[in-house]
Amino acid sequence: MADMWRVLSQNLQTELSPTGQGFTPVWQVRYEVTQGPAKGTTGQVSIPASQYNADEVKKSIDAAVYHLDAVAGL
Repeated sequence: MADMWRVLSQNLQTELSPTGQGFTPVWQVRYEVTQGPAKGTTGQVSIPASQYNADEVKKSIDAAVYHLDAVAGL
């Protein structure tokens, strides 16, 4: 599914931790859908820095684009 989108940017940010105590580093990856019903849509996924790798980013964006296409195709 990666041929349906492209990465626009990736930035390391600090967010409030999921437990609400302290902060955690996360990578925010912006993408654009390049094919299909949601073509032209942009979005963003946040990946904890400890889990940041190409496979995790691809999996997260693929899931997001799957749902964007499903809704755009209604």
